[in-house]
Amino acid sequence: MVDNRLQNGDVSVPAPVFSGGVTDEGALEYLLSVRAAERRRDAKELHDTAFQLLALVQLNLGRIRRQGPEELGASLVECEELIAQIGRHLRDVCDPDVSSAEDESRSA
Repeated sequence: MVDNRLQNGDVSVPAPVFSGGVTDEGALEYLLSVRAAERRRDAKELHDTAFQLLALVQLNLGRIRRQGPEELGASLVECEELIAQIGRHLRDVCDPDVSSAEDESRSA
């Protein structure tokens, strides 16, 4: 029996089936719609996480501008940590295969 399901990451969804089976044109159209859905999901993920973290960095920098020198070090460390978190998040969203391999190598 032929499996008419196409894999999309962790989700298995039915492929388009026509009277003659899966067609090249139907499969292409389906794959393009799946890719468009992935782009929307990635854009939402970037908006929800990366932009919020960037807003925090911006707020912290404004606070640094108004602070005295004794509080400066802790605020700068916080900004550095937020920027590192943004970088990890962008790497995870943009290239999850690379970040998974790096996570595995760190745990080994």
